[in-house]
Amino acid sequence: MANIEQNTKFSRGQQVTAGNLNDVASTSTISNIQNSDIDASAGVVDTKLATISSNDKVNSTALTLASQTAGDILYNTGSAWARLPIGTAGQKLKITGGELDYMEYATDGAAQAAYVTSDTPVMTSQYPTAHSDTYVKATSKVNTNYCPYFATDPALSLTGVASLNAWLSASGSYTNQRFHIDLGSAKAITKIYYENYHDSGTGTDYGVKNFTLWGSNSAAAFAELTYGTDTGWTQITGLSQSTFDQHAAADSVDPKYITFTNTTAYRYYAFKFADNYEAVPANFMGFRRLELQMNIYTLQSYSESTLMTQGTYSLKGVALVTDSLNKTLTRTIGSPLNFSGVDTIYFDIRSNRTGGNIKIGIHDSGGTTTEKTHTISSANVFETVTWDISAVSNANKDAIDSIIVTITNADAANTFYIDNFYGNKRPTWITP
Repeated sequence: MANIEQNTKFSRGQQVTAGNLNDVASTSTISNIQNSDIDASAGVVDTKLATISSNDKVNSTALTLASQTAGDILYNTGSAWARLPIGTAGQKLKITGGELDYMEYATDGAAQAAYVTSDTPVMTSQYPTAHSDTYVKATSKVNTNYCPYFATDPALSLTGVASLNAWLSASGSYTNQRFHIDLGSAKAITKIYYENYHDSGTGTDYGVKNFTLWGSNSAAAFAELTYGTDTGWTQITGLSQSTFDQHAAADSVDPKYITFTNTTAYRYYAFKFADNYEAVPANFMGFRRLELQMNIYTLQSYSESTLMTQGTYSLKGVALVTDSLNKTLTRTIGSPLNFSGVDTIYFDIRSNRTGGNIKIGIHDSGGTTTEKTHTISSANVFETVTWDISAVSNANKDAIDSIIVTITNADAANTFYIDNFYGNKRPTWITP
């Protein structure tokens, strides 16, 4: 077939023949083509047509879906058009899907009340970053054989001579001594383990008697050792006792514990020692061992306010190496969610580990748990997960009563974040 060459001119009445046509690759367009100019058999394919975006250009009779019938409802899933078959008499139309959990928990306490760990905590001693004058301070010491940090070092002996194994205040400083510990990071301490002062079973009256406990996150407060200056400190109350028991008059271990409720994480802790056990105070006050303890979970949930994909917060999970394996975080949904007809669930997840180490599950009140393991491809980046649940029967997703996060690999510690957990909305028929 020959083409009309660009810019070719024909005189009026001139007959166009194959002889005056030339093949040409033209970038020009032909205008003023009318419907009658296109042969019915031209076969113009739809890829040659632009997207129809103007209003009122497509008649509704031109829209068809597979298996459609009278009374069907046409709706958009967010990515395509779908149909809801006509219901039966007495049924009501309801929207299913939507939010599973947007993770808007403003505090650690709120996050932990929502996503409850299956782990049983272990009370664990928390030590200063190093056993040195930098991280453990006292108002005074008798000499360098009785430094404050000797009392926090678990490697030192609890029996035998006190020299190089205990703290002792300066001579004559038998009242009003501060003792500060820097844990290196903020921790919610709830227990004290101690062994009061003794020197091969003697000198137990030098042991500390009355005290108060304080917490702070201020480095300036930690550095200030004036007994009466509490600027930057918060007193921790509700202790099981406000006195330390005197050490047994024997050269043996004598462990004692003091418990209290504390939900605030402090980096710095201060003891204010008021007096000792001397009948006529005249000498020193001291300690053989002083340790701070807290409950450690191998898997726990927290509120996160800096890393999220929507809203103000995301859910943070911390899973420790080894022992967090198969532990869970479970949220119980008070009013079960109906996801009948929903075929896709979405959530955003971020982790400091790559690989498939966590699975997310939805549990239906009928007893079925449906789970999704996502393989993290890039560490420390949120990834959006598209979860196809179209094969899950409506009976197994019409009353979702819990969300379950399970650790499936604990070869290394894992800090992860979950946000924006929802299903695509769609209409469905229900029978009241």
